[in-house]
Amino acid sequence: MTKYSGAAFMLILGFAGGVFAEEAIELTHILDCATVTYDLAFEKVKDLTFDATMYEKRLDGDGNIKETKKYEKKIYLKKSEAGKFHYHEEYLGYYLDGEKREKEDLKKLAKDREERKKRRGGRDISFDIVTPLKSVNRELFEIKNKGVEEEPYSGMDCYVLSARPILEKFEGDAVDTLVNYQFYIDTSTFHIARIDFEPASLASQFMFKMKELKMSIRYEPYDEELWLPARFEIEGKGKAMYFIGIDFKAEELYSNPVVNGGISDTLFE
Repeated sequence: MTKYSGAAFMLILGFAGGVFAEEAIELTHILDCATVTYDLAFEKVKDLTFDATMYEKRLDGDGNIKETKKYEKKIYLKKSEAGKFHYHEEYLGYYLDGEKREKEDLKKLAKDREERKKRRGGRDISFDIVTPLKSVNRELFEIKNKGVEEEPYSGMDCYVLSARPILEKFEGDAVDTLVNYQFYIDTSTFHIARIDFEPASLASQFMFKMKELKMSIRYEPYDEELWLPARFEIEGKGKAMYFIGIDFKAEELYSNPVVNGGISDTLFE
C-alpha cells in the first residue's frame, strides 16, 4: 500500500503546532487527510464501469430462507459537471432459486427494483460517502473518533469514526434523507477501507413500513492512488400490509473495473 499523499502529509505538519487539544487535533488530521486523499484520487476519474453479481435472500421471521435470487449486471458511473456521479445499471441475467429466468423478465425486474430501492431509502455506490467528513459540512454532524481497530475483513488497522447528523440543523424533506455513518479509514494511506451506514430515520409509506436498514461498502485498491468499491452489503427488516414480515439480506460483488473508458450520456437519460 502507498503512504498518504503529499498534500495530506502537509496537512498533518500544518496542524502539528496547533493549540487544540490532542484529541481534537487527531480527529481533524484524520478528517482532512481522508478527504484530501479521496478528492485527489477521484479528481481525474470521469467515468467507471463494473461487472456486478448480486445475491439476495428473503427470510421468514425465524431466519429461514424463503427465496434466493441472483442478478448479473453491468454498472455505469459518470461524473456530472457538478462533480457528482450519475448511476445506471443494466440487468444481464436473473436467477430465481437457482433457475435462470427469461430475458423478458429483466425490464420489469429493473423497474421494480428501482422503485423498491427508493421506497426503502436504499443507496448505491454513486452515493457521496465523504459528505460528513468535508470541512464545509462538519458542523452539521456529530463526529467522533472511536480509536484504531483492525477492520475484520481486510485485516487493516483503521481509524474508526462515527458521524451522525444533528437533526435540528436540517429541515423539510432533507430530514428523510439523512444517514448515520461509521467509517473505517486505513491508518497507513488514509483511504476509506469501509463505510457502514443506515438511515437516521425510517419513513413509513402506505402499506409498507421499514423497521431496519443497514448498508456497508468495502473498498479495495485499484492502483496506488485509487480505491474502488469491491462489495456492497445490505440487510433490512420491514412489514407490508400491516402483518407480512419482509426480511432480506443481499450482497453485490464488483469486478473488472474500467476507469475512464468512455460512457455515452444517453445511458443516463
